[in-house]
Amino acid sequence: MKNLRESLLLLSMAGLLTACSDSDSSRTTDRDEAAAPPLTVQALEPLTLPATQFGDRAIRFDGDLSDALQARLDSGAVTVSLTQNAEAIPVDIVDGRISTSLTLDNNINTIRLTLNDGNSEVMREFTVDFPFVSLSTFQSADVVVGQTDFTQINSDTTASNFSTPYGNAYIYEGRLYLPDYGNNRILGFNEIPTNNGASADFVLGQEDFISANSDGDGLVSLGGPQTMQVVDGKFYVITYDAHRIVVTDEVPTTTGQLLPSFVVGQASPEANESEDCSAATLNSPETFIISDGKLIVTDTSNNRVLIWNTLPTVSGVAADVVLGHDNFTCGDIDTPTVEPITLLPVNPEEAETDEPLSIGSPGGVWSNGEMLIVADSDNDQLLIWQSFPTTNNQEPDLIIGPEIMVAGTEDTAPSESEEPETLEVTSLDFPYHLYSNGNQLFLSDFENNRVLVWNTLPTSTNQEPDVILGQSNLQANTENDDNQDGQSDRVDNGESETTRVTSARTLSNPAGAYTANNQLIITDEGNSRYLIFNGLDTSSLAP
Repeated sequence: MKNLRESLLLLSMAGLLTACSDSDSSRTTDRDEAAAPPLTVQALEPLTLPATQFGDRAIRFDGDLSDALQARLDSGAVTVSLTQNAEAIPVDIVDGRISTSLTLDNNINTIRLTLNDGNSEVMREFTVDFPFVSLSTFQSADVVVGQTDFTQINSDTTASNFSTPYGNAYIYEGRLYLPDYGNNRILGFNEIPTNNGASADFVLGQEDFISANSDGDGLVSLGGPQTMQVVDGKFYVITYDAHRIVVTDEVPTTTGQLLPSFVVGQASPEANESEDCSAATLNSPETFIISDGKLIVTDTSNNRVLIWNTLPTVSGVAADVVLGHDNFTCGDIDTPTVEPITLLPVNPEEAETDEPLSIGSPGGVWSNGEMLIVADSDNDQLLIWQSFPTTNNQEPDLIIGPEIMVAGTEDTAPSESEEPETLEVTSLDFPYHLYSNGNQLFLSDFENNRVLVWNTLPTSTNQEPDVILGQSNLQANTENDDNQDGQSDRVDNGESETTRVTSARTLSNPAGAYTANNQLIITDEGNSRYLIFNGLDTSSLAP
């Protein structure tokens, strides 16, 4: 999120009046005596715009000015001009009030308002961010990280390779952090790569780029890192195999182990227990997010979501709210609930039972402090709370999945005899890590080998996505299938065998998505790589 930036510039104009040298120079006219004082930037202070806009890209820009300035505006003595990203925007002036409507472009909008009275000019600049990445279905990625090109599949332990990466990428202060789950490390890049096969600048969790040691034990263990976030200068990273969130006092930018200040999910930074299930423990957590001062964690192997209403500052702090169970004791945590939830908010009167909400191996989570979205992975659905839950096992307001009707198809189940496999209705199959920029929702549909994109946050049950990446349509779901024939692509390796290949637009078990700077970064776990998609240079796909 970007803070509001206001640049106040005072520009002097040429053409200043010069004194006359004749006898009339000592006289002043009535016009001179009535001349208004120069314009000042203070005149524009009543005008404000949000630093970041979510939801509706159409906004109003208006404000009342001082009485003196209003009179000059009404008389035409002062002229007004407005530009948005260097394009002129018409401005209405009614009773001294400046008013206009703006339709925000994707991402950064530079808005400049200028007043001119012929002798002086003042300008105020606003920057408004509308986070949005315009994408098209089956779009090709622009850059691959982890492989030398888009066709290779390697998983060596080097500065430029990954082994089964899970979780979302993360960008902070221009640096890119990529979790490398299988190598128990995070690779850091000082800049966003623009060429294929880039090498990392530093590694976290290991002492060098060729080590991958960790069994989840110890103070500095980074066993199975997946998700990261920086809040108030502290670096948070979830470690699946060590059953905790590690918190450091500084954001790491150089190679080395991470020394935790404290941890979440364990009693101390040295602990990594998973047997106990309580309000203060975690068991193979996948994802977390910090929003509006709250910490939300998917406690995956305990089949629940834990919520801390305030950020912990020491190890062993208990959560305040649990979703997926009625209490914090978990019950039978060895048997995940894999049957779809029957108590659907869509049509509660048709619910077969009144059983409470149960969650199976939750994967991704996202919140803006109001809405909460959880990937209920084993139940093949997304759970959406439009108002943030405040009580244990509070029911969601919306559910997306397991099946989503596709426009123009019949409401029939797929035939088991169909080859290649097609879907009359598209079914989520292990929805996994997810992310939202506040305007769009990105979901890794793991077993369907695709990433689904909703260009607005869902407001209705089983809302159809707008964009599919990794497949050409909602019925296709084969991994690495560039020609969309329902078969994984392979090439002859010259040894009477074939080798599977990838392309710039195919996926295999995607396990993460993240957006920033008009780019989408997908974690392509099955292909041991990250794909960077640049937003299209058009707003035609935006709502």
